[in-house]
Amino acid sequence: DLIDSGRNCKRQTNRMDVPLDLNTDESLLDQTFLSNVWISAIQKCHEAPFVQKLPVYPFCEAYLSTLSTKHTDEDFFNILIIFSDLANTDGSVDGDQCPLITKNHLKLFLLYFGPYEDSLEKVRDVLSNGSEWFHGNETREASDSALALERQKLVQNSGSNSNIDGSGLFLIRYSSIPGVFTMSFTRKDKFCHTRLLKN
Repeated sequence: DLIDSGRNCKRQTNRMDVPLDLNTDESLLDQTFLSNVWISAIQKCHEAPFVQKLPVYPFCEAYLSTLSTKHTDEDFFNILIIFSDLANTDGSVDGDQCPLITKNHLKLFLLYFGPYEDSLEKVRDVLSNGSEWFHGNETREASDSALALERQKLVQNSGSNSNIDGSGLFLIRYSSIPGVFTMSFTRKDKFCHTRLLKN
C-alpha cells in the first residue's frame, strides 16, 4: 500500500512547515468523542471552557477516562509519550517545558492511531512491538543519521563477512502528511523514504 516512493530521495517538507488540514478523514474524527475528551480535560485542569491548550498529563488522563476500554499505568505512559511527541511537532510547551495539547494534536493523534475505539490498542502495539523501529516525530535527516549509525555498527560487528552492506535496516516515523507514516530504510549505500498508508 505505497502511496509515494522516496527513491529519488528528495528533501521532504517537515510536518511543522505544512498547514494541517485535519479534516481529511472524518471517519476517524468522531466529533462527539473529540468534544467529550476536550471537556473532560478542561474539567481536570480546572480551566475556562475557551482555553486552547492544555497540559499533556491531565489531558492524557482525560483521554483515557473517555475511552470505554480498561487501561493500565503503562497505557497512560504510552499515551503520554505519543501526545508529548505530537505536541513537540510545533513547539507547544508551557514555561516549564511541559508539552501543551491542542484540539489539533488530538485530531492528529486520531489520524495516526484512530478510530478512537482502537487507538489504545494501536498505541500499545506500536510502543511494545515497535520500540526499536518506531521513531515518531523524527525528521528525515535524523532518520538518515540513526540509520547510518546502525549500519556502521552492523558492518563493524560483521567482522570478516564482507557481504554485509547494511541494507534492510528500517524505522517508521510520522510522515510530513498528517495521518500517514513513512518508512525510512537502507538500500546498500542509500537512505530511502517511502510513505505508507495509515492503518
